[in-house]
Amino acid sequence: AQARALGADPSVAGVRASRSLAQPAVQARIRTPQPADEAAAPGGGANVPADDQATPGGDAPRAGQPGDLPDADADALGQAASPDGDEEGGGAPAAPPPLLTETRPRPLAVVVDNAPQGYARLTGLSSASWVAEMPVEGGLTRLMPMFDVSDPGQVGPVRSARDYFVHVAERSDAVLVHDGGSPDAMVALTSSRSPSLNAFRRGDLFSRASDGAAPYNLFSDGSALRQAMAGLNVNPSRLLEGYRPMAAEDPMEEASEVEIDWGGVYQSGFAYQPAQDRYRWLRNGQPGVQADGQAILVDAVLIARIDARPKPGDTEGRLYIAVDRGGPATLLWRGTVQSGRWSVEGGLRFTNEDGTDVSLEAIRTWAAFVPNSQSVEWR
Repeated sequence: AQARALGADPSVAGVRASRSLAQPAVQARIRTPQPADEAAAPGGGANVPADDQATPGGDAPRAGQPGDLPDADADALGQAASPDGDEEGGGAPAAPPPLLTETRPRPLAVVVDNAPQGYARLTGLSSASWVAEMPVEGGLTRLMPMFDVSDPGQVGPVRSARDYFVHVAERSDAVLVHDGGSPDAMVALTSSRSPSLNAFRRGDLFSRASDGAAPYNLFSDGSALRQAMAGLNVNPSRLLEGYRPMAAEDPMEEASEVEIDWGGVYQSGFAYQPAQDRYRWLRNGQPGVQADGQAILVDAVLIARIDARPKPGDTEGRLYIAVDRGGPATLLWRGTVQSGRWSVEGGLRFTNEDGTDVSLEAIRTWAAFVPNSQSVEWR
C-alpha cells in the first residue's frame, strides 16, 4: 500500500545479440509428361502422365483415389455423393448449433414455498433465469428460482432446504438462499463447495410480512442478497459454455399442454401460448401467478425424470433423490417435444438424441424434476 524509491536504474543483461539467418534456396523440378494416346485420353489431345502410378488429375482417363484397391467393395465407400450422407446426393452439411459463451453473475438459488398457504404471496419468479420444481414430503413441491441475469425485488416466501436442493444449487455454481433445512440438508451444506445465506444466521437479510402466518411470510430482497454474496469467499461471476437450443431438422412431436401429477394432492402443468411462443405455468388447472397478478411464462419446459424414494426411518416422509447422474428427460420448446437426458453439471443441461449438449440457461426454462412413479400427460 506504500511505495519507496530505491534510487536504482533498471538494466537488462545476459541477452544474446541477434544474428542474420541464411536465405533458403528455392528449386523447382519440372517433369515433362509424355504425350498420351489420343484415343485413351478424354477431351481429345489431353496431356496425361504415362506413368500408371502418377496421380490422376485434370483430364485424367479415370476418376478416383490414386492407388485405390481394385477389389474394394463398392458398399464400403459410404454415401460419398453428398456432404451430409444423403444417398440422393447434392445435400449440404447441417448447420452446427450456435455456441453459448457468456459471463454472468454467480446465481442466487432461493428455496421458495409452493404450498396452497403461500400461493397468494409468491413473488420473484418473473426475474428468474430458470426455475427448479422438486418434490418434497406430503405430495407437494417447492421451487428454487435461479437469478443470474436480473435479481428480484422481493422474493419468497423463503422456505427450508432439502439435501437435493443443496446439490442442484452447488452443481449450478449457485449460492443457496434458504430458511434452515432438513438434517441431511444441513449436513450437505457443511461439505458443499458453495456457501449459503441461511435466515437462521443472516436474519438481517430477511423479514416477515405482518399480514401472514409463519412459515409462509418470510421474504428477502434481491439487491440485499447480491450485496451479501459479495462478502462471501466465492467468485462473483461464472462462465456459461455449451450450445444454444435450436430446432431439430426432422419434425418433432407436437404438444400444446402437459400435466404433471405429483402424487394426487397437487398437479402442475404448462400450456403453450402460440402467439407468444411461450408456456404458461398452471397450478391445479389454474394459471399460476405472482402476488402482483403477473402470469409466469417460460420459453421451455424440461421434464427431468428422477428416482425418488422415502428415506428409511424418516418420520416426516422426506425423500432420497440423487441428482449427480442425471436421467431421462423430455424438452418442450416452441410447441414441440424432444427426448434426451438432463444433467445439472455446471448448470441446467439437456443432451438431445443426436448427442448435442444444450445449455438450457440460454433460454428461460422451468425444470420439473418428476419422480419416475408419477404420471405425465401430453395433449
